[in-house]
Amino acid sequence: MRTIAQALGIERLAVWGYSGGGPYALAALLSDLVAAVAVFCSSGPWGDEEANADDAETEGVERADAEQTRADWLAATPTTLATMLDEQGVLSAAERAALTPSMAEYLCAMAQQGSAPGADGWYDDWVALDTPWGFEIEQIRMPVLVLHGRQDWVVPFANREWLAAHVPGAQAWLTDHDGHLTLADRVEDVHEWLLERMP
Repeated sequence: MRTIAQALGIERLAVWGYSGGGPYALAALLSDLVAAVAVFCSSGPWGDEEANADDAETEGVERADAEQTRADWLAATPTTLATMLDEQGVLSAAERAALTPSMAEYLCAMAQQGSAPGADGWYDDWVALDTPWGFEIEQIRMPVLVLHGRQDWVVPFANREWLAAHVPGAQAWLTDHDGHLTLADRVEDVHEWLLERMP
């Protein structure tokens, strides 16, 4: 990120991360380059029972799960995606409403292009999220916005209340009606929030 910013002549910037991208965005706050961060439906830190309901699994199980996840997504089509997510137990009413044909097409294309070379990407992400992050949440001193919806069945809402409570000075937009997908509608609002905190 620093290399790209230097190439573009950017001295300060703001960052947001979605889902598994949340921890990476929070880590960026330890850099003097980043002025503020927002995280959408982010996972919480490994090793805290309040922040994560599920413990890290064994490597063999994780690799098998990654292979199965890849296979499921490669086989999915925009018209079968809702059925697949239903079977996985992650499609709340809010998600179903947000899963328009164009959104389903985008999600399938994104997952299929990303996982085409193999399942290592899924596995590496899970390992990165389920092992110590390399920094403590309490180290954060820059502005942070935490967004999460109670209808999110991918990253549980109750667990993310921990994130809002433990990031020093974090502002929380926690809603009863949003799911994992619907928060994408708040990107413009988040951009405004971040720009207000830029020097």
